[in-house]
Amino acid sequence: MGLLNDDEIPIGLGMALAKNIDAMRAFSDLDEVSRNRVIQRSHHARSKEDMDSIVNNLIK
Repeated sequence: MGLLNDDEIPIGLGMALAKNIDAMRAFSDLDEVSRNRVIQRSHHARSKEDMDSIVNNLIK
């Protein structure tokens, strides 16, 4: 099972991570609790910009 094939990762988050390889690596390095926090934040994203901000914050 690949990281972005996980049924628990929302499609918008998966797409945003796929466009940002550094963020994808950072996300995959997170522990399960931290990954779940990112997933929960992604559920509240109301725009592409919101999702991009969530993803970009993974590499700051």
